[in-house]
Amino acid sequence: MGKLHHIIEAQQFDRRALQEIFLSVDKMADWMVQEDMWMKKEAQVSLSAEEKKERQRSRLEMQRGVKGKRMFSVFYQSSTRTRASFETAMKILGGEVAVSFSSEQEFSNTARKKALEDTVRGLGLLFPHVIVLRHPHAGAAERAKEVSSGVPIINAGDGPNQHPTQAIADLYTIRNLFKQIDGLSIAFVGNLFSSREIRSLCYLLAEYDVDIYAVSPDMLKLRQDVRDCLNKAAGVRLFEVDNLEEIVGKVKVLYQARIPGKASGGDTFVVEDQMFSYREIKKRYTINDQVLKKLLKGSIVMDLSFRPEDSLDLKNVPLVCYTQIQNGLFVRMALLKMILDSI
Repeated sequence: MGKLHHIIEAQQFDRRALQEIFLSVDKMADWMVQEDMWMKKEAQVSLSAEEKKERQRSRLEMQRGVKGKRMFSVFYQSSTRTRASFETAMKILGGEVAVSFSSEQEFSNTARKKALEDTVRGLGLLFPHVIVLRHPHAGAAERAKEVSSGVPIINAGDGPNQHPTQAIADLYTIRNLFKQIDGLSIAFVGNLFSSREIRSLCYLLAEYDVDIYAVSPDMLKLRQDVRDCLNKAAGVRLFEVDNLEEIVGKVKVLYQARIPGKASGGDTFVVEDQMFSYREIKKRYTINDQVLKKLLKGSIVMDLSFRPEDSLDLKNVPLVCYTQIQNGLFVRMALLKMILDSI
C-alpha cells in the first residue's frame, strides 16, 4: 500500500492494504497490553532502570510521527464511541486534540449556516495535521477532502453512506477471533439500507472468499451499489433472504444492524419516504432467543447498538461488541500513525 492520506470510503482498501493495516494494528494492540502491564507494575512497585528504558524506547517508537501533531475532531453529529476512540488514540500517540466539536449545538450560529466547505476551509487555516469528520449527509467527507488544501480528512461517518474505520475494526475483530476471513459465512440482519457500518464492511468483504446472507425486509435491503459490488466479487456469494431463523445455523458471524426508533423509543421510522413499524421490524429482524438456539457452535454476534434488554437470556449471547469497541481504538491508533507518520 502506498502512503495513506485521506480515509473517505472502504473501497480505498484492497486485500493487501488491509493486511498491512492489520499488522500495524497488531503492533498497537500488543504495545497497549504491554503499556498497561507496565503502568500496573509501576503503581505497585518502582520499575527497574532497564524496564524504564525499555518502556521509553517502546513509547518513542509508537509515538514517532504523531507526537506533537494536531487533530481537529469535527462532529456535526454527537458520538460517544467513535469520537472517544479517535481522541484517545491521538492522545496515547502523543498528539494533541486541538479542536473538538461533539455536536451541532457546539457550532456557532454562523458555522451552522455555512456550507461544510467554508467550515473546512476556515479550520484549515488553523494548521491542523488531520481532520476527523462526522456529518449527517452522505458524501460530506468527499466534499471536505476537495477543499481541505491537503489536510488529511478521516471519515468518521457521513450519514447513511460510509464508516470506513469502524468497518476495518469490525473486520479486524472477525480476523482475530477466527484467525482468518476466507471461508467464513456472515449474516447481516435488520435495516441494511441505512447501516453505514455494514455498507462499508461489505465493501471490505468483497476482497475475500465469503458467503454473505443479507436478511432484511424488501424495502430495507442493501443498497444497489453494494449488491452490485458483492455480486461482481470473485470470492463472494450473496444470498438475500427474509427469514433469519432459516439461515442462522449456517453462519459463523451474525451482525445486527441498528433499527431506527430503538434509541428514541418511537414505534415508527421513515426510510426513503416509506414508514416502517419498529415493533414489526424488531419482531422479525432482530436476534432473539429462538435465533440464539440455532446458532452454530463458536459463532459470534456483532452489534454495536446492543442493549441488555434485547435478550431474555444474556448468557447465551456470544456478543463481541466490547471487543469491537476496543479494537476500534487500536485500529484508529494504527490509521492515525500511518497518516501522520508520512506528513
